[in-house]
Amino acid sequence: MSHLAYADTPVLDPARLRVVASINLDDPDLRDELDLITDRTATATSAPVSLITVVRDDAKVVSGSHGLTGWLKDSGGTPLQWAFCAATVATGRPCIITDTANDEVHRNNPLVTRLGFAAYAGQPIYLDGQIVGAHSIIDTTPRTFTEREMHEIAEGSWAAAAILARYRH
Repeated sequence: MSHLAYADTPVLDPARLRVVASINLDDPDLRDELDLITDRTATATSAPVSLITVVRDDAKVVSGSHGLTGWLKDSGGTPLQWAFCAATVATGRPCIITDTANDEVHRNNPLVTRLGFAAYAGQPIYLDGQIVGAHSIIDTTPRTFTEREMHEIAEGSWAAAAILARYRH
């Protein structure tokens, strides 16, 4: 999905973007706290990667992570059109992709073709009534996500929202 495809969705809503802009994403203490959530979620779901992302108007910012390596870890995010979590923000619902290589939207995504991300499950993170990002798990093999795993991700998203609220400008 291109950036333009999000033009008529909540991703570009000015009220949502004001809430996103109010979060001090550069605070290293914030990153440490969010990393603890992703560590816990990855362990509870046996997922190799867990993320807490904040979605800006043109990019996904990785604000907390477990299991990221290489250029993706060093970059701190991706363009919006690569972000699985953009669908979570756009719809306000959990996003589940059990096999990214066969997903019409993401099969040519560099996260799939270059990094081998094969499955994604994400839950929205709400702050002040706006969806600011997502908490997710990613696997390198296709998989079906259980109700328990989705509940674990949801609990992490609620915890992330409480932490993000404390790091407002």
